[in-house]
Amino acid sequence: MKTLWTPNSLRVALVGSNHSGKTVFLTSLLANLIDHDPQTFYLRGWNVEEAGLAEEPMDGLPPFPYAKYRAELSAAEGHPAPEWPEKTYGVSLACLRLILNKRHHYRLRELEFLDLPGELVADFDMCNRSYEAWSRHLSPRLALAAPDAAARYAQAAKALLDAADRGRKAVVALRPALCDLYKQFVAVLYRANACAILTPSVLRAPLDGRSVGRTPDAYAATLPSLPCGLAGAEFCPLPDVLLDHPRAAALVQAFADGYERYRRRLVLPVVSWLRHADVALYLVDVLTLLAGGTDAYNAELALAPAVLDVFRNRLFGHSFLGRQLARAIDALCLTHVSQLLLVAPKADLVPPDQRDHLVALARRLFRQKPYALNIPDVRALSCAAVLTTRPARERASGADRLHATFADGPRLAPPLQIPADWPADDWPPGRYAYDESLPPFPRRLNQPPPQLGLDDIARLLLRLD
Repeated sequence: MKTLWTPNSLRVALVGSNHSGKTVFLTSLLANLIDHDPQTFYLRGWNVEEAGLAEEPMDGLPPFPYAKYRAELSAAEGHPAPEWPEKTYGVSLACLRLILNKRHHYRLRELEFLDLPGELVADFDMCNRSYEAWSRHLSPRLALAAPDAAARYAQAAKALLDAADRGRKAVVALRPALCDLYKQFVAVLYRANACAILTPSVLRAPLDGRSVGRTPDAYAATLPSLPCGLAGAEFCPLPDVLLDHPRAAALVQAFADGYERYRRRLVLPVVSWLRHADVALYLVDVLTLLAGGTDAYNAELALAPAVLDVFRNRLFGHSFLGRQLARAIDALCLTHVSQLLLVAPKADLVPPDQRDHLVALARRLFRQKPYALNIPDVRALSCAAVLTTRPARERASGADRLHATFADGPRLAPPLQIPADWPADDWPPGRYAYDESLPPFPRRLNQPPPQLGLDDIARLLLRLD
């Protein structure tokens, strides 16, 4: 009879901004553990004897649709060609149970992963803030990302209030017009590659799952039909000039009510799960930040502290007593997360000798923030959850190239050259542009996909080091 060690259950908070590859990362990790091949996925001599995903919802959340994503990436079950999974719109939970075997020594591991839309992390600032505090906190970030557009938004919002009839009803009736003004501002932020700070997140990941379009024009065309918050209780951040306006009290209260409904329905349940995580795994998409230019970098820089602060927030509310209690507990350094992994994905798109650059850039984006949280184990790594390229050499020039399949077919492409540090100058979008290659997942559903460095992360999660 097999003797198992005491089950080691870990809750893994998988976070990162939109398009950082969280769903692909999780799908590939699960595939390599469920259909484990010790020759290509090294676990320090341990083999996966048994593996399975829970099929029933847990914690009131639907199960992660692993089979669906696996079939899409493999061009199996009626899919004409491999494709990256569609955008994640909902929250789901993957519960993996493993039995590991090493020379007849057995270990039981249970891992839980929460998959969530990357856009939702832009709402984390709502966690312990009132509507007015959140709005004032957000204003400088929005102004930094698009100063001219932020000034125009503030002026137009004040002009609407000044022109409205006196009386509470007339002022509250400005809610739709102000939300429309804010959505026009959001379209400008989208064009400026400041997507990471767009909030409320339903403006990027609607609850009904509709596609918002990935081009600025397609996104701008979708925006007018999206509710700014929950339908019937819309809200948006107001500029300080309106928050302080004596006639705006009723409007601010109406927005605060909508904000509180949104916060309690969408933000707090996710944050409540994340704050009890044992490991925080933050995907830092360095290549997309470089390709997006300075604005994309600034947006991620503003977002990162809010994401990390989730792991020490105790959700005591935003009352005076709640804030004091949160500060007291923070002073005691009581953080549940014992390990933070900063992971730079898409490492197969850069030359091997520059993969250390990815790790350094990911770590420098956060600077001293993780250590201020007193997380005992902070590591930075790079990986390619799905290996989409292979080294090749161009015959004519003898130059090193990468062979991959792109939207226009298979071809040789030069490897992406990246700096050893974030550029000191104001670099434009496109200076570090890269093509998105298609997934080469094996068509056989029981054959795990090729990966690079993903097994290093698995060993850390499974506590096999």
